[in-house]
Amino acid sequence: MTIWRMFATCMAVLALLAGCGHHAAQRASTPGLDVGEAALRGGSAEVALQVANGILATRPTDPTALCVQGDALTSLGRMAEAEASYDAALKSDPGSTRARLGLGRLRLATDPSASEALFLEVLRHDPRSTTALSDLGIARDLQGRHADAQQAYREALAIAPEMIAAQVNLALSLAMSGDGRTASKLIEPLGSAPNANRKIRHDYAAVLGMSGNRSEAERILEPDLSQTEIRQFMDTLAPSAPGRDRLAPPVSPSVANGGVQVQLAASLNEDAAQAEWSQLQERLPDLLVGHQALVTQNERDGHIFWRLRTDGFTDIDAANGFCRRLRDANAACAVIGR
Repeated sequence: MTIWRMFATCMAVLALLAGCGHHAAQRASTPGLDVGEAALRGGSAEVALQVANGILATRPTDPTALCVQGDALTSLGRMAEAEASYDAALKSDPGSTRARLGLGRLRLATDPSASEALFLEVLRHDPRSTTALSDLGIARDLQGRHADAQQAYREALAIAPEMIAAQVNLALSLAMSGDGRTASKLIEPLGSAPNANRKIRHDYAAVLGMSGNRSEAERILEPDLSQTEIRQFMDTLAPSAPGRDRLAPPVSPSVANGGVQVQLAASLNEDAAQAEWSQLQERLPDLLVGHQALVTQNERDGHIFWRLRTDGFTDIDAANGFCRRLRDANAACAVIGR
């Protein structure tokens, strides 16, 4: 997904699509790092960073400490530093799946196809990594490949049927691709449970809103949000009014009315998305004639990102031709609504 990527945003990182306590399978191998790992699981990124920094002061190439450092920095929003930590971890241990997962999440917003490649590399070594499968689904959703994303989520659930993140992501992906009925049935037990947390309730509301059940979605949001916030939330789930140059993030017109869109980028903020459009206009003015920038806010796993898309295509063939010309010019492009 504001959901995900879609509510509140990521995946920009787009997962950064995803929290930092997701590597429990790789236990700390260095004395003292158990404290850092526990701090990450408990949401204390500052403590985890202090622990990792202390260890790295004497063992600067320790790959586990570097990954803990990267996870903590990601949680704190210090993305460039986190990327340097993961890169250093891979230099020290080229087989580190944890570092690849971290890098993949960092790149979700700017280059989801590169993220996909990193997650696939993790799965090549560990085909049963449910974390990699769920993150792979996010990368594919960001590229508009919802069917492929749903396959990844389902593979994760086949291994771990109780994996809540994969269940929620699958429901959001189904809703985005127009299958609101299945999405609602999938997420309803989670979102309506007495112990459901705020995020899951809001994801449930997003699925309901995208599925056309606005009144129930608003009812679910009422305990958490003001009426103004509820209206803003719901506005992100509905097509823009005529004359507006922003489209709602979750439901693409390709699903709503048969249109076709092309995704050009996913950025960490709105200004970066707009700047990407301006750069494309400068580089390829003839190609962009007749097209408008469609910038939408999205969220995935509590991380916010901005998608840049455009429309104005008569059919899929026209959109594919547009993408081929963009790729020939070394620009990213993905057709949405196949």
